[in-house]
Amino acid sequence: HGNLEYNLSPKTQKETSRENIKRSSQYFVITPYLSFGKGRIEPIESARQAVDILLSLQKHGRLSVSPNKSLIDSLARVANRIRYKRFFDFRFKTIYQLEELDKALQGMGLVDTIDMVYFANLNDIWNYARTYKRGTGTRFEGGIIPAFYANLGKTEDPNVSAKTKNNTMNYGLYGFFSLNRMRPVSYAWQSDLMLDLTFGYDKEIRKYEQNDEVEKTETEYLRSMLNASWQFGFFPNTRTYAGITPYAGLTFTSEKDADNTFGVNTGFRFDSYYYISPRLRISLRAGFYYAHNFDDKVPTPFWNTVSYIGQSVQHLRETNDNVPFPTEATTGLVNGIAYDFSFSLTYALF
Repeated sequence: HGNLEYNLSPKTQKETSRENIKRSSQYFVITPYLSFGKGRIEPIESARQAVDILLSLQKHGRLSVSPNKSLIDSLARVANRIRYKRFFDFRFKTIYQLEELDKALQGMGLVDTIDMVYFANLNDIWNYARTYKRGTGTRFEGGIIPAFYANLGKTEDPNVSAKTKNNTMNYGLYGFFSLNRMRPVSYAWQSDLMLDLTFGYDKEIRKYEQNDEVEKTETEYLRSMLNASWQFGFFPNTRTYAGITPYAGLTFTSEKDADNTFGVNTGFRFDSYYYISPRLRISLRAGFYYAHNFDDKVPTPFWNTVSYIGQSVQHLRETNDNVPFPTEATTGLVNGIAYDFSFSLTYALF
C-alpha cells in the first residue's frame, strides 16, 4: 500500500497601506506500507443484494420456490461477476446486467411468472436500492511503515526588506500489527472489530532562516499508538440503516531531553438514515470524544484509523465553544471534550 502527496501553494497577500507580501509553501508526504499477513476480508455487497432481489420478488408473489443457501450463493456470484465488467456506455451496462440476472434467476428455477412486475422489481433493487459496505472474514497483518514529510515555507516582505524561510522535515521508521474481524451476524446486523498497534522512531528537523541568520533545531521521538474500535451496524432493508462506532486510542511519546507523554482519545460515532417516503428522507449523524495529549502524528495503517481519523476534528465542537459554526478548519485533536451533531431532512419537490 502507499500514500504519496504533494501540495504547492503560492500566494500574494495584498494590504491597503503596504506593498504586496509574497508567501509560498509546499509540502511533500510519502508513506509506503510494506506488510505481510494471514486471512481475508471478503465484501458481501453482492450477496446482500442477491437476497434483496429474492425478498422483493417473494413479496410481490413472483418467487416460485424458497431459495436455499446454495441458490443464494450462485446468484451472488453472478451479481459479483457482472458488477465489475467494464462498459463505455452505462445504459448498455445496465441492459447487460439485468439480462444476466434474469438468465440466472430463470436458470435456477426461482421464478415462473415473467411479467412487468418481475422485471420492475429486479430493476428497482439492482439499480436503485442502497448498497452497504459490509465484509466478512478475519485478517492478521504486520509490517513496516517508512515515513518522510517535508514542509517548506517562504515569505518576502518588501516593506522591511526581509526574506524568511521556515522548513520542517520529518523522517522515520515504524512497525505495526493489526487485526480486522468483520462479521455479518445476520441479514440485518453487522459487527466489525479493528485493532492496531504502531510503534517507531522519527526525527524532526526545523530550519528557520531570516536574511543571513539561520536557526536550526533537531528533535528525536519514539512514538507508539494502540487503537481499538468496534463498529456495530443495523441494516434492516434497502432503505434504512443505523450504526454506532465506539473507539479508544492510547499513545506514548518519548522526546529526547523531555518528559514522556501519555495520551488518550476515546468516544463514539453514530450515523443513521431513514427513508420515510419516496420523497422524504431523514439522516442523523453525531459524535462525541474526549482527548488528552493524544499524539496523532503516528503513521497508523490507513485501514484501521477509525479511532481518530474517522471523526475529523473539523466537524467536532468543543463543549465550551459557543460559536454556532467553526470559522476555519482545525488541525490536531483538541484536549478535552468535544462533540458534533448534524440532522437533515430532505424532501424532493419533483
